Amino acid sequence: GIAGSVSRSRRSSTEDPESAETLEQFVAYAGPSTAAALSKLNADIRKQPGNALAFIERSEFLRKADKPELALLDADKAVALSPNNLRARRNRGECLELLERE
Repeated sequence: GIAGSVSRSRRSSTEDPESAETLEQFVAYAGPSTAAALSKLNADIRKQPGNALAFIERSEFLRKADKPELALLDADKAVALSPNNLRARRNRGECLELLERE
């Protein structure tokens, strides 16, 4: 699906490609409620792959789940789809800030 292609084709420049966690790997080890929430977010993206809001929402979810590398991938996509969207830019900045702290 699109989530898999996004996670495989675009990796954060701050992570080692050999040890990078994909979205599929995260879902496989997530609890049932997390997996269900991600499933809905993934379905939203599959239905509307050009909808920046769908990527923003999944990015925010992943960031709050302590997965800033994965969140940044979606944040970058949201900004690319809607460059003037302040929520997309703020979320991307928060992802970058978390990655700088690691």
